[in-house]
Amino acid sequence: MRGDKKYLAFTLLFLTILSVLFYHFIHLEKISEIENMETDIKRINDEIILVNKFNAKHKHIDEEISALAARHFRVVEAYPETLNEENIIDYLHETARDNKLEIVNLNSVELKNDIKHTASFNVKVRGDYFNILNYLFILYNSHKFIDITSVDLKNNDGILTLDLDINCYYSKQDKTGER
Repeated sequence: MRGDKKYLAFTLLFLTILSVLFYHFIHLEKISEIENMETDIKRINDEIILVNKFNAKHKHIDEEISALAARHFRVVEAYPETLNEENIIDYLHETARDNKLEIVNLNSVELKNDIKHTASFNVKVRGDYFNILNYLFILYNSHKFIDITSVDLKNNDGILTLDLDINCYYSKQDKTGER
């Protein structure tokens, strides 16, 4: 029986050492990993809450971005970086034609003063009163940054002739330094 007690004591000692080693090397390490995971889960849940709050505040963000882009493109079209005389002349010509006006003269004019980032045009059209009035209204309310600097309206036997001087503005000189 004495051998059985030694065997039992040795087995208990071995199991105790094994339990202490298991607790120290495996259980404590797993507890630490679990705590790290719980911290990560809490951080991720906090981020999810912030994202959900942002989404709730900006649930129409695509619409907001589209509206901002549309405003940006309208501004760029109204106040371009560089001058495109052909584009402006085409716009003035098409607007006159759409209002059933005969174009007598449409050309670019050299500026006499030193106004930077400005292009001047002279437009002379013929037509009836209401078409000329509509043409002026459209130019005045144009999506382009146009300034009508002079207006001369003449009546020749019932045919009205409108003579306009117009300035169009742009933000930068082109690469050659010319307009």
